[in-house]
Amino acid sequence: MIGTVKNFLPGLVCACLAWVACTAPAAAQQTSAPPDSSSQPSSSGQTEPGGDQSPEQDQDIEHLMALPELPKIPEVQMPGEKGVSIGFSLWNGNAKPEMEKGSFPYAYLGNIRMMGTPKIDPEYDVKVPIGLHDVIWASFMSTRAAGNVYAPSELGLITQVYLQGDYLATDYHVSSFKLGFDYLGWPYPAKNSRFRFKTRWSMQFLRARMGFDAPLVETSLSNPNDTTLSPSYATQHTYQFYLPEAGIVTQYWLARAVRLDLNGEGMSIPHHQNSWDFEGSLNFRAGHYELQVGYRGFHFRTSAQQDFWVRGTAVGPIVGLHWYSDSMTK
Repeated sequence: MIGTVKNFLPGLVCACLAWVACTAPAAAQQTSAPPDSSSQPSSSGQTEPGGDQSPEQDQDIEHLMALPELPKIPEVQMPGEKGVSIGFSLWNGNAKPEMEKGSFPYAYLGNIRMMGTPKIDPEYDVKVPIGLHDVIWASFMSTRAAGNVYAPSELGLITQVYLQGDYLATDYHVSSFKLGFDYLGWPYPAKNSRFRFKTRWSMQFLRARMGFDAPLVETSLSNPNDTTLSPSYATQHTYQFYLPEAGIVTQYWLARAVRLDLNGEGMSIPHHQNSWDFEGSLNFRAGHYELQVGYRGFHFRTSAQQDFWVRGTAVGPIVGLHWYSDSMTK
């Protein structure tokens, strides 16, 4: 009996091994089931929602997509930046320009300072806004005076010669017209900032008329038989130029109705004309009107290539009143 069992065991073991070898591939195929089609990526390369994401994650994504955009800060125009304005100001510059000899062939000196104390000089300006913060403007300034002086030496002035000690009457009239454009440079966009930095581009036309006379010198009118005397010792000439200028403008609103302005511009062509000016002011706004209180400086020189050339510098306080087409609202 024991021998029979021993002979049967090897056969039984072989049969079990054969059964395991046959059933193993089928079990492997059954355990590796095909993946769910819901978790497969779509044809566009994106994973379909609801695959590996929980319902809470889906709700968070929908909530973020439903959030509104952040509000945009509107562009604020400060008082004085909208509406056409017309201004009138009075300036005490006290220019007293000088005339000097250029290429004049006379051997006499031609340098003399014009006399007289000018009255309060008027200035007019118009501003038209372009866009939100840029401005096109035009201004006109004029100054004149007359006075007397004794010739310090023999002088050759324009078309006349005056001897030392001659009593001279001088008069002058200087006017300047400018057309310009102020362009906002920073901050841009300005949004709700109270500060403005602008570049200024302008063209100036300047005229300077200079006149002289010797009213106490005898003429041929007192001695008709003497033809060697001049019928008049008066002479005058007008010097003028066109000049482009560049500069900067800064503005800061200390309060909604109070603005601080600082600006300056100029241009120089070597051996020819040059000009510069600056202005600082406090401006107080109420309704349609604005009061300006400040200080201004102005300089010019005509071309030295002419027979005579003129230069002058005026510095002094300025007071102005401006009217705006729009009324300031709080």
